[in-house]
Amino acid sequence: MRKSLLTLFALAFAATASAEVTARDAFARLKTLDGAWEGGIIGQKSDPVAVTYRVTSGGHTVMESLFAGAPHEMVTMYTVDGDDVIATHYCSGGNQPMMKLDRAASTADELIFTFSSVRGDTSKGGYINGVRYRFDADGKVFTTWSSSGEGPHLKTVQTRKK
Repeated sequence: MRKSLLTLFALAFAATASAEVTARDAFARLKTLDGAWEGGIIGQKSDPVAVTYRVTSGGHTVMESLFAGAPHEMVTMYTVDGDDVIATHYCSGGNQPMMKLDRAASTADELIFTFSSVRGDTSKGGYINGVRYRFDADGKVFTTWSSSGEGPHLKTVQTRKK
């Protein structure tokens, strides 16, 4: 009897641990980013990267400005669409890739967006085809932006400005 109770407990724990992140919970996590952030590009010496997040549209959209204020500033808009969180990235390359939250692969501390489609100018090579947000316990946020082209992935670490 004891062995079967342990087996049931293990199965229940595994089912709980592998539960998908809901769109509502993932979007709520993105909303916590609201404000000004500063960071750097991992693996490169660069000027500080300014990033701002703003909750807008009555709380229904999170707007991210990456390289805020620079000529190559890019904006990504996040919103809930039914059971999904969708992201549209307005790239300095002139295209607009769309991504969707991979709820099965995401966790409360790591949100993973995968490619859905792209619009605009893709003649210059690549376009963003995914982004991953990792929220650390110390308040830092790590992002990994993947590209369809031959170029390197962009990895950033961000800390909230005081």
